[in-house]
Amino acid sequence: MKNLFKYIGILLLGWGATACQNDVNPTPEVTEVLPVEALPGDLVTLKGAGLADMQRVLFGQVNARFNPVFNTDGVLMVRVPLDAKYGVQKITLLNLGGEATQRLVDFKVMQPPPVVDKFVPTEALPGEVVTITGKIFDNLQGVNFGTLPAEIVGRSATEVKVKVPAGLTDKAPITVVTDGGQTASALAFSPKGLGFFMFEDGLVNEWQNWSWAKVKLDEAGTVKSGRRSLAVTYPAWSALWFNRPNKISVAQYTTLKFWINGGKGGEKKIFVFYRDTDEAAAEKNKGVVITVKPDEWQEVILKLSDLGGAAQLKGVVFQEFGNKGDVTDPIFLDDVRLQ
Repeated sequence: MKNLFKYIGILLLGWGATACQNDVNPTPEVTEVLPVEALPGDLVTLKGAGLADMQRVLFGQVNARFNPVFNTDGVLMVRVPLDAKYGVQKITLLNLGGEATQRLVDFKVMQPPPVVDKFVPTEALPGEVVTITGKIFDNLQGVNFGTLPAEIVGRSATEVKVKVPAGLTDKAPITVVTDGGQTASALAFSPKGLGFFMFEDGLVNEWQNWSWAKVKLDEAGTVKSGRRSLAVTYPAWSALWFNRPNKISVAQYTTLKFWINGGKGGEKKIFVFYRDTDEAAAEKNKGVVITVKPDEWQEVILKLSDLGGAAQLKGVVFQEFGNKGDVTDPIFLDDVRLQ
């Protein structure tokens, strides 16, 4: 009998201690959460009562940072942990009462957009695998080359492997799409067989700048693809002139292809032709005049047979033509190539 009374006394003592602890550290109350969803690193404000003596705050199972100095009984400010899991979860508030007095609050951690650092190779055939590296590739929805969806063959939070889609005929950025949004690569992907480039983020393939117009080869403000375009400011009848030390056969190409943007100041006219010598004068009855639209990228495809008659090609000229006086606003070109 004495043992029974002793056991009951211990139970009553424990219950009394717990009840006392709950009285001293009541369960915190939360009446409002601002905002109701946020990105990792964002500041979240919880309003209610009994929030001054928080010991721990967790988003899911991840501890969050907060400074008790700035909190009051009615307001608790806390940052979403950078390594919190994305999606709907519970915020757990723990005071000195521990789990006995914890409060659980619904919250959604938003996923940031993906970050695309690079991809390799930078050119490939349809069906070949391209590896994209970056971060925040969680909850991947898809990968596009331009507007064409790619087949995903491998994935992680920092790397995605995809097959180059069929039907891609020109340079295009690679876009990674996740639950957090979408991000396009800074550089454009090139399907193999696009042609013999003169300018692609800079002069390539031994092409040189022989212009007597004012030329900027690293324009970063107005760009069609990649990171750089070419800007030309034309004094009257001056020219942009691509020339190379060695001639190439015209027979292996049929067109001159490029993107051009007229910039400010209305439409402009440019005379385009090629030569097989170091002379920047068009052959008789050869050359094409194009009209360049302002503030708009347009693709131009010209037949080589209309631009010159020689079997060898050494230089390509874009000459100011038919405008009144100097053209003070630059014209922009990008992805200039023979194809």
